Amino acid sequence: MSDHVLICGWHDSIQVLVEQLTSRERNPRREIVVLDATTTQLPVGDPDVHLIQGDPTHREALTRAGALRAHSLIIPCDSRLSEHLQDSAVTLTTMAATAVNPGMYSCVEVLKPESRRHIERLNIDEVVCLGELSQTLLAQAATSHGLSKLVEDLLTFNRGNELYRMALPDELAGRTFRWLLRQLNENHDALLLAFDRGNKSMHINHPGRFVLEKADALFIVAETRPGRLEHLAKIY
Repeated sequence: MSDHVLICGWHDSIQVLVEQLTSRERNPRREIVVLDATTTQLPVGDPDVHLIQGDPTHREALTRAGALRAHSLIIPCDSRLSEHLQDSAVTLTTMAATAVNPGMYSCVEVLKPESRRHIERLNIDEVVCLGELSQTLLAQAATSHGLSKLVEDLLTFNRGNELYRMALPDELAGRTFRWLLRQLNENHDALLLAFDRGNKSMHINHPGRFVLEKADALFIVAETRPGRLEHLAKIY
């Protein structure tokens, strides 16, 4: 197996994560390998989800799970452990997995903000801190009523509008943010929310006259993934 998603660890709440990843409308829909030391059977009937028994901190187990050929890595907190041990376990697993294949796109979950700083030193691509997210969302929801429902809708696959990441076609380089915002809305019923210029440089709701460049990645809100955007280059 290759180009798959490797999930290190399993507990009951991971089932929701797997269900989201195996949504039939996701494109591309990658196979999933779950690596866990104690689980003997997954409560998931999808043929694209596979279980490998083994310790995610061991190189041999990671190799059997195809870490050398994986597209992306997900390391969630293990709710089976006490809270003061969860972030330590995540750190050890992260060190082991990225040592086997540093090229995997890595997404890691931690509980505490101080743990986030340690994980980021390992050059992880995405770190989700549950403590920071929940507190920030609660504060915003208290002042902007309905915000939690909005975020839930955007982050849930196959329900309402979703967030899509798409590469900016070379043909559209040199166009402005405002121009593309208008064309996406008029031609695709989509909303251009932000773009990523690499090196963790995210630009959200940027001033309209800002010029887009090759290799920019777009973040678009739409009910379904917009088709190829090259045709927009013909519009003046």
